[in-house]
Amino acid sequence: VDLGADKIVMYDYSDGILTEKPENNLLMIPGSGPRHMIFSKNKHFNYIINEISNNIIIYSYQDGHYTLIQRINCVPHHFHDFSSTAAIRMTNSGKHMMISNRGHDSIVLYRVNQETGKISLLYMVHTGKGPRDFNIIDDQFVIVASQESNEIELYTFNEETEELKSTGEKLEIPQPVCVAY
Repeated sequence: VDLGADKIVMYDYSDGILTEKPENNLLMIPGSGPRHMIFSKNKHFNYIINEISNNIIIYSYQDGHYTLIQRINCVPHHFHDFSSTAAIRMTNSGKHMMISNRGHDSIVLYRVNQETGKISLLYMVHTGKGPRDFNIIDDQFVIVASQESNEIELYTFNEETEELKSTGEKLEIPQPVCVAY
């Protein structure tokens, strides 16, 4: 994912060597700023968050070719302040996806249609200031690194009931930017 060039660059990996496959590169809308990309569990769909345009673009993927199937905003239409997407994660089951918004300061929960790959918004949960990264732990907990609040926050997640809730537990850490698990 190349944020500055607004494209997804494809490579072939063989014998320890990466070779760019320009014919398979995906050009994004100029100024969108692709930040991260993940694939569905079955590898038929990919989800790209765009930092600058603050949206998710979903493509079906087969044989190195992409087909656009959905574009969805990551903040409410009535929100007009600055915001940018930061991280994207999918549950182990592949049934839910979450993204973080810096500016809107939220984690957004989506349901993933297992057949079409499309997503539907469930709701947004406000976090500390500047949720730069987060991770989903065993599909039961979400740990959020709120960089501008200087804290790590703990949330519970019940995938069956689709509930994402703050525990109120926080740990002060200067400018956390990554949650690895």
